Amino acid sequence: MNESIFGTEKYKENSAELKAQLLRASKLLESVQDGDMDGPFRYYTAKLLGRLYRTANSIYKITRFDEGTGLNHWDYTSALSLSRSMLDCSNMLLYICETGVPVEEWMCRYKLIELHEAVSNFKIHAFGSGSFKDICNDEEIKSLRCELSENDYFMSLSEKRQKHFLKGNTAFLIENEEIVMRNGWDKDDFLGTYKILSTHVHSYPLSFLEVDELSFRETKEGTSDEEFYTTLSLSMASAFLDAGINKFDEIFNWCETA
Repeated sequence: MNESIFGTEKYKENSAELKAQLLRASKLLESVQDGDMDGPFRYYTAKLLGRLYRTANSIYKITRFDEGTGLNHWDYTSALSLSRSMLDCSNMLLYICETGVPVEEWMCRYKLIELHEAVSNFKIHAFGSGSFKDICNDEEIKSLRCELSENDYFMSLSEKRQKHFLKGNTAFLIENEEIVMRNGWDKDDFLGTYKILSTHVHSYPLSFLEVDELSFRETKEGTSDEEFYTTLSLSMASAFLDAGINKFDEIFNWCETA
């Protein structure tokens, strides 16, 4: 049995913390009824917290250490890739459910996301058919572009930004760094975290060169790098899920008093 990190308090703390956050999120989601999700803020908060919960649960399962059998499947890269997915989901939650945003600006955000989704779906189905040029004639995209163009907040943007957003290639009005900074993140901390997680998503050298040759064999023993990154993924998953739970509480309480 590998004792080098899974026998330490740090791993036990991180694993127990994620398990506790999963229990908190599960209870919240089970308590939500269809009628509780009236209005876009509650709807998106509940849906996005559900996404965070499912992803965090996957991380917990692939990093769970059994006292009797150890960890039978070492795959910290997948755990960190899932953590990146949680980071993106957390950013969407903070962005689309930001309280205090004027109605027209919120609607602008919402319509831009809808347009981005429609353009993305069109491009996916256009692969292999050579019909990309028909995107300008797609009725759904034309309608969404029209709705966005008529939004008062959108019309207050510069002509250059309007043209950029109407292409539908961008889902957010503001950069990820600004989203997280509005919610208490340090910009450099966010960029560093994003870089680390993206490295594993894209299979850059850092995601595989640090893996010891033992990892390519059938073994229950993990290397020090694998142990470190596995523990790190647990910590990040807990943090992202905790942020989602706090936003859930904020939105549902805010809707009660708004």
